Amino acid sequence: MALAGTHTILPMAIIFHEAKADWTLSLFEAANYGYFLGDTAKARKIAQRFVDEAKALGVKEVIISECGHAYRVMQFLYEAWTKEKLPFKIRAAVDVMHDYIKEGKIKLKPGSLKEPVTYHDPCQVGRNGGFYEEPRDIVKAVADDYREMTPNREKQWCCGGGGGLVAESEFDSLRLKSGEKKVEQIRKTGAKVLVTPCENCRLQIELLNEKNNLGIRISSMMDMVVSAMDLTGGKRA
Repeated sequence: MALAGTHTILPMAIIFHEAKADWTLSLFEAANYGYFLGDTAKARKIAQRFVDEAKALGVKEVIISECGHAYRVMQFLYEAWTKEKLPFKIRAAVDVMHDYIKEGKIKLKPGSLKEPVTYHDPCQVGRNGGFYEEPRDIVKAVADDYREMTPNREKQWCCGGGGGLVAESEFDSLRLKSGEKKVEQIRKTGAKVLVTPCENCRLQIELLNEKNNLGIRISSMMDMVVSAMDLTGGKRA
């Protein structure tokens, strides 16, 4: 697994352990600032670090943690840049979690999320990654009260934090202005929890939450899954 920040280690480690997956961890992050800078040579060099590790280990898949642009770089851009066919699959964490749930490798407790919950489609995960139904299936598997934002899926409003803007505090006012439509969307749902599988989106919506008194809790998809996992193997005392 390639990381997107050190906080992404624990939830996926728990999920892999419960699914009895044979996995390892790259110490190199999948987050790619060469891509943000529009510098293809640097972006290739950054990605090459964990590609070399994966080749040396003979892995079958490289799973990218919850980072939209990191998945896009590896799934759609890396081979075009290098003219090299990778000897392993590239998969997004949300896709892997969806399969684990569908195959019964991890079990979630239905209705464990009691509060009204909505889902935000990150630009990179949705429009650029193609994942619309998988994350919704996961949320609906644990939510008592799922509320869809309008518009959604390929027409979802960008939260305003993309392109690395969340790392640049001098753009906070621009980010807040860009996020006004997202604030409006969230308010209309009446949701108390928002789930999204993108680190940039999560950080941006946390800022929008704070500055606009939305009163919501923002969760990554991985954290939500771990919180809802049935670690008793389906048995009840």
